[in-house]
This record gives sequence, C-alpha cells and structure tokens, in this order.
Amino acid sequence: MRSANVKRKKKSDNSGTPNLGSFKKLLRNITVKMIDFESQRKNFAVSDLEVPQRVLGHWMSLILVSGPGIKITFKAHFMTKLAQILAAPAYGKTPDRVTEDQGLDFMREFCNLSAGGFKKSLLNHQIKTGVSIPIVTRGFDEIFFPQSEEQNVTSDFWMLKSGEDFFYCSVIIEVYQDIDFSKISENLEEDQNDQGNVEFL
Repeated sequence: MRSANVKRKKKSDNSGTPNLGSFKKLLRNITVKMIDFESQRKNFAVSDLEVPQRVLGHWMSLILVSGPGIKITFKAHFMTKLAQILAAPAYGKTPDRVTEDQGLDFMREFCNLSAGGFKKSLLNHQIKTGVSIPIVTRGFDEIFFPQSEEQNVTSDFWMLKSGEDFFYCSVIIEVYQDIDFSKISENLEEDQNDQGNVEFL
C-alpha cells in the first residue's frame, strides 16, 4: 500500500478547547512510545497525514477512551503484512511465520497500550475516563463511521514510520464539558511528570 500524501483540509480546533493542538501532539507522541516499545524497534517517527480517502488500510483496530467530559476514538489503519512484520520480534519468529491472527492481536494490543497512555495523561490532569476493549475490523468499515461537523468534535491523522514500514493512526476527539487543555504539554515526559506517576490499565 502506498503512503498517502494528498492534502486534506483540517478542521479548526474548537474555541472551547485552547491548546487542543498540543493535546493532539501529545496523543501522537504516546503512540510513538507504545509502538517503539511493542515492536522493539525504538525508531518510529511521526509524519503529518492529510488525505482525501477514508479507507487507509485493509484492517482497522480501534478503541474508545471516554468519560463525562471527553471521548476519544483512536484507530490504527494497517495492512496484514505490516502487522506480521511488526509482531515478529514479540513472538520470537520471522515475519513469514507470524500468523494473520497474531498480527491482528499485536495491533489490537497497540491500541490498548496507546489508550492506556491517553487515559494516564488525562488522569494526570484530573480528567477521569474509562477504556473500552480494543477490536479489529475491516478497514472498509470506516465508511460506516459518520463524519461529524459539530463544533465540539475535532480529528487528527498521522503516519507512524520505521524504515520502509509504516501505518496510519487517527483520533476523533469529542469534548462535552469545559476542559482546560492549556496545562497539558505535548512533551510526553513533561506531561507525565507534571502530576506524578499513574499506572496504566
């Protein structure tokens, strides 16, 4: 699958959430940390992704982080071969010996780890949320997810790349209460050290 590089218009951050841009960068940084850890590579990098197509991969793993004031829908969009390549070190196998199910489980766990990181960062700022069970579905199911134009909803898309291997991530952030995001730093260590340590799920 070719990397997507065609521009798409970005929605502006909603006026009730100053510094939402920094919060979205924090979410990106969390996904880098989690895929570096899980894939045992330590060299993933983030690239901006603004593309016109809605289907970004054959598979899509997704998870929800939600509470009274906010809901985050996080998705990873990927191909089967990519999942098998990334999962190989975790299973102690060569990529050709990693089954499709093992690859999908790997990406499901990536979503789970990332959502745990989102929850931890929010809890550091007294924003309580819960996390759903991660699922994997066909990438084409994306067409059934409605695209909201509400002012309290914003989205972000990015690519995670290591060498020739890459996949896509996306978040939809829905804010229901007046939340002050100005104290949330995009710097992962700074944000997590701000209020002390909170354990993952």
